[in-house]
Amino acid sequence: HLKQNPESAKIWMFGKGPNTIIYECLTETTLSAIIAYTLSLFIITPEMDKTSGDVKEIDREGVSNGFKLDAPNYNVIFELRKDVDHEKVLRGNF
Repeated sequence: HLKQNPESAKIWMFGKGPNTIIYECLTETTLSAIIAYTLSLFIITPEMDKTSGDVKEIDREGVSNGFKLDAPNYNVIFELRKDVDHEKVLRGNF
């Protein structure tokens, strides 16, 4: 498992489509900021196989109602809306 600074989010391109990105070690602040730009939102735990698509979808209500992200242990996949400036989101400018 990749160990990273929990305060930074590393972005992974993911094979579910051109608009889908993974933030690894995402902070709750960033999660709250980016959710408005997403079509779908998934988490990957270390036990899940990224390549098999073994992911768990979380709904927006779950996030807005205080879903706690364990930053060092979970990856988050976002499918961004097509009307969103993807480059801006990738740079973390919300």
